[in-house]
Amino acid sequence: MSVETVYDVMELTRKVHHKLAEDLDNCYTVEGRERVRMLLAYLSEHESKLEAVIKQAEQDAVKAILNTWLSDYLDGFAALQHLSAPLECDRGDADAVLAAVLVMHERLIELYRYLADKAPTPSVAELLGSLMELEHSEAMRMARDAGRLNDI
Repeated sequence: MSVETVYDVMELTRKVHHKLAEDLDNCYTVEGRERVRMLLAYLSEHESKLEAVIKQAEQDAVKAILNTWLSDYLDGFAALQHLSAPLECDRGDADAVLAAVLVMHERLIELYRYLADKAPTPSVAELLGSLMELEHSEAMRMARDAGRLNDI
């Protein structure tokens, strides 16, 4: 996928969450320990919800912001290629699965932080900053909720 505008960045994010949910579903269908299966189901559902939130944000955003070109800044962002990497699921290790998901979220957070710092207008910076905060808070929430599974 060619990423050139704010819309493209949001679409990439939506697709990353969709792919994570699919990968987690594929891991979930394989026999595994119950705690891991519960975590995979939770993470998959969470990623699907994040995909829907990003889609709604795309619909709510002002067209002028979505059409803002960012391609000059994206050329220097090396981590962009890692966002399309498949999720490595170690079906026997819940902590490894969670860590892999959180790494993907951290890559998205880095992307939004980088682009918000380079944003050509305050409104673009505000949107990208909001999306960065969303990714950050949801990653923290996933980590917290996954930790609660350890208590079960």
